[in-house]
Amino acid sequence: MNAYRSLALVVAALVGTAGAASAQGKCDINTGKPFQLTSARIYLNKAAAPSGKADEKPKHLANGVKVLTENGEKIDNQLGRNWLLAKLLYQWTRQDRQPLVTTRGQLG
Repeated sequence: MNAYRSLALVVAALVGTAGAASAQGKCDINTGKPFQLTSARIYLNKAAAPSGKADEKPKHLANGVKVLTENGEKIDNQLGRNWLLAKLLYQWTRQDRQPLVTTRGQLG
């Protein structure tokens, strides 16, 4: 139940951020620097692409999470890191036949 509550909080934060951004104007989150964010974004795009093998998508998502969580406190762009991590975790829950509650070992 904790994982479900955490996911609900992440989604609420993303929706709240989007609503606040539209009220204030354009909000740009830099997901291009440093290199860890670029790598995670590439993994996310590979996993979200409609083409590709279904068995490779969990690997791409796990690799994206791994890039962002290994020494994550040393990444200079924490806002971009958290944004991409939330998108990776959301994409993980959208997979076919994927349970909502998962173990840390599956994601990294």
